[in-house]
Parts: sequence; structure tokens; C-alpha cells
Amino acid sequence: MRRLLAAVSAPKGKPLVALIGVVTLVVLPIALGLSLMRMWNTDFTVPLDYSAGDAVWQMTLTKMVLDSGWVLVNPFLGAPSISNWHNNPAAQTIA
Repeated sequence: MRRLLAAVSAPKGKPLVALIGVVTLVVLPIALGLSLMRMWNTDFTVPLDYSAGDAVWQMTLTKMVLDSGWVLVNPFLGAPSISNWHNNPAAQTIA
């Protein structure tokens, strides 16, 4: 950890060391990730993936917050009653 901090915070009179540290820690991983994922061919108007793990669950919670203002109750469910997720541990971790 000290090496990382030392690379970012350069001593007085050595801004080149700080610049190399920033490029190494910030720009290089972003450029590497973009090139490995071939992001120059990606259409960013379409979501990247819906099937990975909790993506649908998180989108459901986000829509509930936008529609009702709270994550534990959704009166717009369309079922015979409202959804009440007060006893659902996954819903309470996001709130």
C-alpha cells in the first residue's frame, strides 16, 4: 500500500514520478480493459448483460425505488395485493 501511495504522491520537484504513477494506476488498467473487451465495437445504448447474477434483481429494486420511493413496498405490482418485502433479507441490504 505504501508503494501505491508513494507512486501517486511524488516528492517536491518530481512531478514526473506522480504522472507515471497516475498513468500506471489509472489510465493503463482502463485502456487494457477497453482493449480486452473490444469496447470500440460496443453500442452503449444497449445494456451489456442481463443474465449475470443479480442484474434482474437490482433492476427490479431500482424500478421500485423510482416508482414508489422505497425499496420494501411496491404498490404497483399488479398482483392482488402490494409487494411487501420487509422480511426479505436481500431487499433490506440495498435499503
